[in-house]
Amino acid sequence: MKYSSYKVLDFVEDEYFQNWVKNPNEESNIFWNSFISNHIAKVHEVKEAKEILLSFKFDTEEISDSEIQAVHSNILNGKKSRHANIISSKTNLSNLNQFKIRFGRFAAVITFFIAALLGFILLYNQKNGTSSDHIKFIEANIPKGAKKTFRLSDGSEIKVNSDSYIKFPEKFSGNTREVILEGEAYFKVTPNKSLPFLVKSGFVTTKVLGTSFNVNSRTENNNVHVAVEEGKVEVIPAENSDVDSSVILHKNEMVSYNKENKEMIIKNLEYEQIFGWKDNILILKKGSLKEVLTQLQEWYGVEFEIKGTKKVYYSGGRFSNPSLEMVMNGLSFSSKFSYKIDSNKVIINL
Repeated sequence: MKYSSYKVLDFVEDEYFQNWVKNPNEESNIFWNSFISNHIAKVHEVKEAKEILLSFKFDTEEISDSEIQAVHSNILNGKKSRHANIISSKTNLSNLNQFKIRFGRFAAVITFFIAALLGFILLYNQKNGTSSDHIKFIEANIPKGAKKTFRLSDGSEIKVNSDSYIKFPEKFSGNTREVILEGEAYFKVTPNKSLPFLVKSGFVTTKVLGTSFNVNSRTENNNVHVAVEEGKVEVIPAENSDVDSSVILHKNEMVSYNKENKEMIIKNLEYEQIFGWKDNILILKKGSLKEVLTQLQEWYGVEFEIKGTKKVYYSGGRFSNPSLEMVMNGLSFSSKFSYKIDSNKVIINL
């Protein structure tokens, strides 16, 4: 999808995005709300672009798109446009009056874009708690078969599971500590009552003051799971959700938010099934061979090829610090099949 690579100005200049902001309908609402939910990293760009467009109030004056774009580009590049040069040139009073009549509308456009640009910069700086310094963000895509631990500027730690995306500022500023997550991660947050820690993960935001918890928001699942190991968190539905109230979770509690029916259900958790991965404990769930291999594909980053049509059902298992060969030996013994590991591919003969 082309929008996944868009920056703020790309959204502002996109006609479909403009129509959604100015004249939303059911179809465009469904598209853009779905895009935002599945591309959490783009939430800030979409929001800022929307605010810029909503601040535009164009008159129906006959100024061509090319002329407006030229003025806009010149402003952004710190150059005077030809219209500004004409207006600012030394002329006599009669010529100046003629220029005012002829180019007055262009001067208005220039003034508008300068004001809009300064307003956008001020708004951005206020939101991010800085006056002139550009905030640097750390972004990471963790591939299948890998895990990675990050230490944040406030001392908090995040362990990100395989096939996941994380984004956070190099240094926190402002009134909150915000992290964006797609996938699964374990958080151990340094307490700070004056600076709440927020994890934005698609359909929900998890708010904490100091605790350890796990968030799983993989896009292929219909549920977002938040589980608390220590302390207390507040799970808040996204703005476009029909769920009105937030949920408070305590130690050894978890909530599942269903993306389709938009329900939040609190339940007790099975510790190792939720938190085991961070300690390199692999819990294979009950299911068909295909479901089990999907887990292994994420854990080890390998591909599987199945030869044969025999139906195989696995009753589940627990492995501590397991190698791929160790797990495959257990599976092949219990399910009566043979296998061969060839580099990053596992061939199974049923």
